[in-house]
Amino acid sequence: MWSRAELKERAKEVFASCRWMAVAVSLVLAIVSGGGSGGSGSSTRSNGSDFNSGNMSDRDIALIFTVMVAVLVVALIFIAIRFVIKTFVSNPIEIGARRFFMISRERTADFRELGFIFSNGYIKNAIIMLLRDIFISLWSILFVIPGIIKSYEYRMIPYILAENPEIDRKTAFELSKRMMDGQKWDTFVLDLSFIPWVLLSLITCGIVAVVYYLPYYNLTNAELYAVLRNELIMNDKEAAGLLIGFGE
Repeated sequence: MWSRAELKERAKEVFASCRWMAVAVSLVLAIVSGGGSGGSGSSTRSNGSDFNSGNMSDRDIALIFTVMVAVLVVALIFIAIRFVIKTFVSNPIEIGARRFFMISRERTADFRELGFIFSNGYIKNAIIMLLRDIFISLWSILFVIPGIIKSYEYRMIPYILAENPEIDRKTAFELSKRMMDGQKWDTFVLDLSFIPWVLLSLITCGIVAVVYYLPYYNLTNAELYAVLRNELIMNDKEAAGLLIGFGE
């Protein structure tokens, strides 16, 4: 079993040994993960007499239709670009970041770990991460709660790929599911315990998030993965042969 206090204490110890590198990696991860993108709405005033009287000309209708099509095309292009960036850049970098935090538990990690997956099963692992996102999205479309549950169930996938880049999709999903079996609620509570840091980050316009909260949170999650991975290895010989780890 694990406790929040133990995970956080170990995370603080690791953080003290790699402070600024952990800050840099966390910042890159936050940027490529994409914070929310704000949409800007605009309201236009039209000649009320034309609309109210129904005297719109064919030219007006054609113009409105053209504008609507143009907006739709631009929106689709934007969505496609974000999809490509997340699939082929953000998700692979996330795997590299998780690898960095895991290695930092054992020794000094190199910033270049961020690009690890680009030369280790890049396309295969990018597809696995894409499928993770798709499955979570589909469950979220059905109902919010199942989507949240699935996000916790698949939470360990990037860590598994970071340590075992040759693993296949089915195994990665299954191992993450087994690691998180009976651990989702405790992990959710672990996330809730960081709310004071989130609030403090908002008050300081993100300064606390950059220099402390994000690396602290990422390192704590690395500790969680290490504990769950080791428990699975001890209790499951099949898993022991699949999860190579970093020599623990």
